[in-house]
Amino acid sequence: MRRMLSALGAVFEQAAYTAVQFGINVALARSMDVAGYGLVAVVLSLVVFINIFYVAFLHEPALIEGIKLRVRFSVEVAVLTVLPVTAGSILYLYGHGLSTSACAAAAVLFACYTAYWVLRTVGAKARGYAGLLACHMLIGGGVAMIGLASGTRPAPAAMLLLAAAILLPTLVAAATLRRRGRIEIVPGRPESPRQWLGLGASSASAQLMSWLVGPGLVVLLGSLGHFADSAKFRILLTVLLPAQYILMALGYHLMPKFAASFRQDDTPTLARNAAGFVLGGVVLSGALSVLLLLFGDQVVVMLFGAAYGDLDVRFFSLFPIVFAVVMCLRTLLKSFGMARAIFLAAGIGLLAGIALGAWRYPQLDYLVAAQIMLVSFLVIALFQTGALAMGVLRRHAAA
Repeated sequence: MRRMLSALGAVFEQAAYTAVQFGINVALARSMDVAGYGLVAVVLSLVVFINIFYVAFLHEPALIEGIKLRVRFSVEVAVLTVLPVTAGSILYLYGHGLSTSACAAAAVLFACYTAYWVLRTVGAKARGYAGLLACHMLIGGGVAMIGLASGTRPAPAAMLLLAAAILLPTLVAAATLRRRGRIEIVPGRPESPRQWLGLGASSASAQLMSWLVGPGLVVLLGSLGHFADSAKFRILLTVLLPAQYILMALGYHLMPKFAASFRQDDTPTLARNAAGFVLGGVVLSGALSVLLLLFGDQVVVMLFGAAYGDLDVRFFSLFPIVFAVVMCLRTLLKSFGMARAIFLAAGIGLLAGIALGAWRYPQLDYLVAAQIMLVSFLVIALFQTGALAMGVLRRHAAA
């Protein structure tokens, strides 16, 4: 019972975090013109880029050790990974013509998001999901105030307001977790720091390839000066990906169970749980697909404003199912220790996207970007399915 409640807490916490990110895009799109939101969309896509390295090198490995927290080692890893990536993102923005004030605001936003992620890691290790949910609600309230306030804001002001809305609740929640959370501070390094870093490198590589054919395209469109297209593509990502993030959180909690069944060669249990996970993911994302097919266009106008009324969301209604299949299969492959298969599938999908992008580059807009993303994820799903089937057959042949 306690394990089930813990899993539900993790899922609800991830759902709240996803809702906050959804609300951020709604608020900013409504309080800025299309070009201004397109610029901020590039910054938010770089937030996702930085988060890939944080999750891969700090969050996921830290969760493996339970309530143990290696502060000094985590700081060392952050200095080697997250800090250079953040600095590089700021230099990228400055090199592509953003004003000094906009780059400074982006740097503040990156720092506040990082503090927010650290809080989520510590909260997950301490099972402090109630405190995290309260933090998300406070951030959501601040974001709602940004969206409801009248007037069109310049990009630097919008980013600073968002940074304040994130940082203040994070500090309050951190004080609460410090009093109530059960964390064991462990000095020194883990038994196998190379394995820690190797796991992070493998996970980051695969996620980076997926980012390049998703949020990375928002950055590319903005780099080309197509800020209206970057805004529209960012909105598409916002409405297409919520189910995937819920499955990601559920996958974190199911991974140990899948891995234990795989090590014990408990084929019936493994097949039943794995099939249920994939089927559940398809059903969850299918519900979102039906919603988008029936009411997608109206929902986009209602949430983001009439400026985005030309988005034909119905055309993209099947995308969430493809994303869910990729996420579920990636979780299974991680559980079975098949990190190389994840990397290869992501690499092949990226190459397919690059090939299509090179062919359609002169006509690159948000519609072409969506086609690139779909083709890439379809190829990833296909190769992940093949790798999983070959791994199971090879295991049975060896037995």
